[in-house]
Amino acid sequence: MTEASSGARRHAEAWGRRAERAASLALALKGYRLLARRCRLPAGEIDLICRHGALLVAVEVKARRGDDPQPVAPRQWRRVAAALESYIARHPSLGGCDRRYDLVLVAPWRWPRHLPDAWRP
Repeated sequence: MTEASSGARRHAEAWGRRAERAASLALALKGYRLLARRCRLPAGEIDLICRHGALLVAVEVKARRGDDPQPVAPRQWRRVAAALESYIARHPSLGGCDRRYDLVLVAPWRWPRHLPDAWRP
């Protein structure tokens, strides 16, 4: 990996982390409680896992430079769903919660846009 591509990767990683912080703040202000951030499991990774009452929400955060949100591929949503089930297996007290898959779009100088129930398995 060249130094330039390494720098670009670090920049993208930092932008992604800022987007996840902005998304978690926006969700917290809406009453969601953050349970996990960047949760890596054998089945996949979930950007944010939140709870809202009896609802367990897996949140995919998409950071974009402009207004053009690229859709999340169904294959990626399936990995998120499998990862959420793995997370629940590790936290049995959450087994009775309903599940939902949300998307949060983050663009510079804009409030994060929350799209509840963006995908259903």
